[in-house]
Amino acid sequence: MLSRSALALLVAVALLRGSSYLPTQVARDGFSPASLIAVEILLTVLVAWVFAAARGHLRQALRVIAARPAPSLALAASLTGVPLTLIALAITDVSSGMAAILVAPAPIFGLAFGVLAGERLPWRAVVGALVGFAGVVVATGGGSAGSLTAVLALLAASACYAIGARTIRTWFADVRPEAIALAASLPALPVGVLLLLADVPDAVPPTGSIAALAVLGAANIGLGLVLWCALVRSAGPETALLVTYANPPVAMLLAALVAGEVLSLRELLGLVVVFAGIAMTTGTLRLPALRSRLTWTTSTSES
Repeated sequence: MLSRSALALLVAVALLRGSSYLPTQVARDGFSPASLIAVEILLTVLVAWVFAAARGHLRQALRVIAARPAPSLALAASLTGVPLTLIALAITDVSSGMAAILVAPAPIFGLAFGVLAGERLPWRAVVGALVGFAGVVVATGGGSAGSLTAVLALLAASACYAIGARTIRTWFADVRPEAIALAASLPALPVGVLLLLADVPDAVPPTGSIAALAVLGAANIGLGLVLWCALVRSAGPETALLVTYANPPVAMLLAALVAGEVLSLRELLGLVVVFAGIAMTTGTLRLPALRSRLTWTTSTSES
């Protein structure tokens, strides 16, 4: 069962990530993929730096990065550099519905990594993850799969988030969330600078695109990363990864509330299934106690 603070974090991150679709579309009209990636990385680093400094944990963050260079590089690659790059490059080759489906399986990847590590998986987590993913498929309706390269890129981005969540639990369990967010972004700063220098826009982008990219990088991605790291520390990787399930439903609900779009019966059904899966995984909706736990280990799979 989630605590109130963890539930608040889950809702906040879902709102930030789910509301990123509109600014992404507007920003893409004025910036190339390389420029988008560069500015997103730079703004993410800025937000994480400001939060760490404001909370008095900047020195701890810098010490952690210096003392744990390899885990910090892995964290920044899995949560910032690699997924932002893969999504920005692949998103133009697939439909929005298919993109949501391909990025959504992060909780399933997280469970798979747990299996490989020989962890005991709660029955509710397995069922909830599968139900939630089915809800995403129903809600978004799929769409054009696009090129195989784009499909693999989005699946790899989804796996990256699962790797990042497990990296936090393994290497940064004793670190404050603000410091974790800086460790997850600062090592990617050189990549952002190089991309920006290599792809300077020929002309000043439209004001709307600039404003959209500022909101996208600072709020949707930067602030979202800080709060997501806090969610991992508070509720664990499995719960934090559920945000990828909540993103499409939140985007649909915001479109209905703000833009007046009418949701179809299929979309409403998908939303119900998604939130049911999330409720199962977090323990809010309890399943019949047929078996309390599933124990899957690599040795079991070999037998």
